[in-house]
Amino acid sequence: TQSIAGKFNTYLDDAGKCYTDVMNQKASLPADVVASARLGMAAVAENRRNFAEGRTIYESLQKENDLPVVKEIAKGRLSLLVLVENTPYVRQNMTAPTPPISS
Repeated sequence: TQSIAGKFNTYLDDAGKCYTDVMNQKASLPADVVASARLGMAAVAENRRNFAEGRTIYESLQKENDLPVVKEIAKGRLSLLVLVENTPYVRQNMTAPTPPISS
């Protein structure tokens, strides 16, 4: 069976493919649907700890998108990226420390 981390990566891959499919059809879709897919791609990048890619997507959404709510979401995510980037990350292969034995 696949580990939790493996499943998580599979889910991110699947989400990324779906968001890409939406963006490839952007000419025939409403702007809010395409913007949602781009926000989804940024979230996938963040979950992969690829903050530079997420930042690039958010910055482009702020500049190129006409929907005020999307601009605000992108602005908010950009401000949070600074915190997320500097938050310690527990690796998948780490084990929890053994609690002290009380007497």
